[in-house]
Amino acid sequence: MCAQAQKGKGLPEPLIWKFMIQALLGLQHIHSKKIIHRDMKALNLFLDANDNIKVCRPQCSGGLPSHLAPGLLWLEAGH
Repeated sequence: MCAQAQKGKGLPEPLIWKFMIQALLGLQHIHSKKIIHRDMKALNLFLDANDNIKVCRPQCSGGLPSHLAPGLLWLEAGH
């Protein structure tokens, strides 16, 4: 995790832009697969060991196909 965040200091603006761009690129990738993330928030964004953003999907729960989490909506052709 970012050393500055661990010390309670603010993050530099270029790092914030990096995180924002990576989150938006992740969302764009999800949309390119015809999936809508209906629960996009900071709690669903994670940092890997190299301080890169990973977009997480909410955990699966009953009533939906196993490959589709509650916060995701599959777009079928024509809808």
